[in-house]
Amino acid sequence: MKKFFFQTGIISLILVFVIAVMSCGTTAMGVYSTALQTVESDQLCNLRIHLEMGITGFNGKAVSWGISRESKHTEIAIPAGSHTMRFEYYYESEYVRQQAGNFAFSYDFLAGHNYDIRAAMSGRLVVVFITDKTDRSLSATIPMRG
Repeated sequence: MKKFFFQTGIISLILVFVIAVMSCGTTAMGVYSTALQTVESDQLCNLRIHLEMGITGFNGKAVSWGISRESKHTEIAIPAGSHTMRFEYYYESEYVRQQAGNFAFSYDFLAGHNYDIRAAMSGRLVVVFITDKTDRSLSATIPMRG
């Protein structure tokens, strides 16, 4: 009888561990749910938005992607196609603090591709770097005035 309870306890601990690990993986991935209602999974692309950017608008709708400072990046799955995103830029170090807001860029994202999106600021110029991790020849650099 003790062996049965011991085995049941071990199995329960393993299940709790597996569920905990799976939930950590799913909380890192944000999904634009209203856009995905009619989109097949093979028509999605993945964006990794780096710490210095906060996406505040997606095709005219308010969002808050990458705003949290809990991790170095936010991962989002969106439908492939041409999209316009509005963002704010932040950078802070021990010696420098930069912030600029209300920029917009448009880009044609391809299904099944993985993208890194980051920004940098030089003077009053903010530059958005979109790196297509699937096909680097499709990457883009978009300069914007602050």
